[in-house]
Amino acid sequence: MPKKSTPIQVVTWNVARRDASVLDALEKAVGRTSQLDLLTLQEVAPHRAEDFRDRLVKMDLKHVYYTAHLDLPCLCEINVIGSRWPLDATELRYPRKELPWPQALTRGSVSVNGRSIFVVTAHIPNGTRHGWEKIDTFKVLKELVLQAKGTPFIVTGDFNEPQYHRLVNGHILTWGQEHNGPDYWEEWTFGGRTGKGQDWDKPVRWLFEKVEEHGLRNAYWEAHGKGAMDVSHVTTGKKRRWFDHMFVSPHFGVEQCEYLHKLRGPGLSDHSALGAKLLLKA
Repeated sequence: MPKKSTPIQVVTWNVARRDASVLDALEKAVGRTSQLDLLTLQEVAPHRAEDFRDRLVKMDLKHVYYTAHLDLPCLCEINVIGSRWPLDATELRYPRKELPWPQALTRGSVSVNGRSIFVVTAHIPNGTRHGWEKIDTFKVLKELVLQAKGTPFIVTGDFNEPQYHRLVNGHILTWGQEHNGPDYWEEWTFGGRTGKGQDWDKPVRWLFEKVEEHGLRNAYWEAHGKGAMDVSHVTTGKKRRWFDHMFVSPHFGVEQCEYLHKLRGPGLSDHSALGAKLLLKA
């Protein structure tokens, strides 16, 4: 008899430094009858990491990984991966000039019925405060994606991209382009570094659009059609953003993918969670 596909329920959520009690709301939103298999979190305050670990274990996500870097001056929030299955993870070791904020990318591998699934969750620094370090992080993410090409792979997180517009000439509008697109801005200097709009645009667009090179598909587009966008983050200035994403390799079918907007509100987070029902193909 042919082997069956393995259903996997994945959720990613930027918890915006809230405490672990927000996972009660997440569990309610997902549904207590649903089995959450993999959860990736961004912007977890390091001093709350153990509280999150304890709460994840109670949700039967007993395999938890995070890397805290308490010695860094800012962007100290960390990522957390919680898994129902065995999880093997190693700390990324890149020079600071290549990966300025090592806690911005977290990589692990979960074992499902004898198959390894690589998982990367990202909290890409925003450009307003961190300038070109945002693009440095995208470049390292590209390396991680290419290293895992050909294997089951899931990438989740808060990418601080693209601009919230419908597609322009069939393509996303990145922050390397003018607000009304598609022209690139000429030059920008931040922290002593100067670059062009194309330099900003290229690594961002690679992840979102160069499917022929990396094979990853945006899970939300798989479920709703390319070009579909939703508000996943509302800034303090009430600006609407589509920053939270999930990308999957061809090994997965996307049965369902929806934003959990109930988790964006008072006492919770300024980000919606993104949940997907995936099928790991036999």
